[in-house]
Amino acid sequence: MQNGGMESFEGGIPVQWSTTTPSAVSRQTAVGMVHSGNSAVKLTGDANLRQDITEIEEGGFYEFSFFALAEGSQGSLEASVIFKTEDSEEIGAIMAVRLADLPRGTGNYGYYRIVTIAAPVGVTKARISFEVSASEGQSINIDDVSFLLR
Repeated sequence: MQNGGMESFEGGIPVQWSTTTPSAVSRQTAVGMVHSGNSAVKLTGDANLRQDITEIEEGGFYEFSFFALAEGSQGSLEASVIFKTEDSEEIGAIMAVRLADLPRGTGNYGYYRIVTIAAPVGVTKARISFEVSASEGQSINIDDVSFLLR
């Protein structure tokens, strides 16, 4: 995984990550709103953020983890891993984080972790993705994303 610590940004988007909602993705540097390092990524509205990871091991189980924090009282987050082969996609793991399960306030990041199914035969990559749904003026910060072979 590249830039899981959300430290490098270009045009408001974390380097090595992509989005179809660039106006809803930005760098968060406020004191108490970053889990570690100098920045986190801030997702507002109906934002998405993803990264494709190559060199996936067939049959391998992967641990996908991250830290998240809500700014405001309305928002939810879905994190997923999709394994891709030459001609298909297979859900590796999906985690829905409800508003009640997202800490709010400065410095109170929650830790989230899920283990995928075994990577399928012929796997070419894994797509890590975050989908946020937040009301106007609300957002979710994500930091310290990890994807490790277990």
